[in-house]
Amino acid sequence: MFSRKFIFRAIAVILLYIAISSYIFTHEEKFFFQHNEIAPTTSYPYSETYKELQIPINQEINLHGLLFIQSSQKGLVLLFPSGEYDAMSYELTQNYLYQQGYSLLIPDYRATGKSTSVYHSDKDIYSDAEQWYKMAKSIADTSSLIVYGQDFGSGIAAWVAGTFPVDMLILENPYYSWQELMLKKYFWWLPHTWFTQYEIPLWEFLRKSTNKTLIFSATDYSFIKHEMSLRLIAYLKPGDQFVSIEGEYIEQGAEKYQLEIQHLLEVPLNNN
Repeated sequence: MFSRKFIFRAIAVILLYIAISSYIFTHEEKFFFQHNEIAPTTSYPYSETYKELQIPINQEINLHGLLFIQSSQKGLVLLFPSGEYDAMSYELTQNYLYQQGYSLLIPDYRATGKSTSVYHSDKDIYSDAEQWYKMAKSIADTSSLIVYGQDFGSGIAAWVAGTFPVDMLILENPYYSWQELMLKKYFWWLPHTWFTQYEIPLWEFLRKSTNKTLIFSATDYSFIKHEMSLRLIAYLKPGDQFVSIEGEYIEQGAEKYQLEIQHLLEVPLNNN
């Protein structure tokens, strides 16, 4: 027979578990990236030519991004960055495609940079990505459009490439499914698969994509295990490439990275 004290403690633990679970599932987006918000009047510390872009959705949601412009543009890269991206300290000159003469468009996720509001489900993420794709397509015009995704942003980039025509898809440290990643890393103790609003099944988007695809995966990256990225090989098409990079990070200054990019860019692109 359980004592009254034991029963009260058990009820308290259950209520605490429910409270924590409820908070996580209503603030799940807080686990995705650093919410580095920037005041609207803030100036950026870049000497390179750039332009601030705004996409007003409604009174609550205003999307913001930075366009780094090349005078003799070879094409445009729409970059969905990692969760650690900070628009105030991005190392632009380290971006290899920018070095090669491509203009670069980097959106701010909601509640980061100068973008407002928050996400409530993955449908919000896809909706914003569609807006940025349309913007990028109009800027690229007849030149090539490359969609690039880094860890968290890889699923968004894959969704764009699986939904709209682009010339090329490049992914850094992609996950198999965002839901699975969050479940294994953070929420193994929660019924996450029942309640999550963020599935982002990258594998499914990759399967739908008809575009040339290049994947880089760091063998020792702690956030997204190399084994998870390797599972995506099953959804690559003939001509696509999966490249394992030894180490914890993808260094765009590394010879292996640059050789793979150069090889990819030598393949004629289909302007859509």
